[in-house]
Amino acid sequence: MMAVVADLHRDIARFLNMGRFSESDREGDLRFYSSGFMPHVVAATGGFSREEAERSVGALVGRFNPDLIVSAGFASSANKSLAAGGIVICDRIMAVDGPAYSWRMSDALEIETDPSIVERVHRQMTVAGVTFEVGACITLPQTIVNSPMKEWLGRTFDASAADLGGYWTASVVQEFRLPCVPVMAIVDTMEQDVTLRAVEALRQPPARRALHSLGYVAGNPARLAEVAKLSSQAGKARRSLAQFLYRLGRTRVAMGAN
Repeated sequence: MMAVVADLHRDIARFLNMGRFSESDREGDLRFYSSGFMPHVVAATGGFSREEAERSVGALVGRFNPDLIVSAGFASSANKSLAAGGIVICDRIMAVDGPAYSWRMSDALEIETDPSIVERVHRQMTVAGVTFEVGACITLPQTIVNSPMKEWLGRTFDASAADLGGYWTASVVQEFRLPCVPVMAIVDTMEQDVTLRAVEALRQPPARRALHSLGYVAGNPARLAEVAKLSSQAGKARRSLAQFLYRLGRTRVAMGAN
């Protein structure tokens, strides 16, 4: 059985709809989903942040005893070949903490995804005709919004993408002696400069997002264009992630077979 986990419901809402999932259980903010259409796949949302991952993974494993956990999320590109909507299967995931000036490869925490699992996912998804890249990802304590910093991250850590939480879920799953495959959908490209407020607007619930965006773009057409572009890219990333997860859920990998 394969389990798909994400911090927020809206991150994988499209996938849940495509797979005909419905909520089957809950524990506090944590929600579990199952589907008669995809009985060999379960999903969980609502509690996979750094602080909550241990409790959430423990609850997931206790209920379903999955063979594989796929941690789904969104990231910034640190590789010029990765466009918005691109998918990265992380064969290695790192994490750094503290202020940006202190980030060093020698201090980075690192987890290697089981190479045999990566190879199986790669093989099955290639056969399914799905486009993706395999590369390293890095989890940061803060959002990176400017192009030179993304390029520096890619070069310094040999990373394809940067996110805010993937490492922490992978580290807890590792404690349970289960394979974890972090999968990232790219929102903003390496060459793209964005503002922190525009990124924050995208993280709000839809109604609040509209108010947040209106306040940010008021009287400034350039900001309106920035928010519109980033919103379009985020939509593309959500669609790509949903398609990837759906196709993966219909492969032999999700059924625990080679």
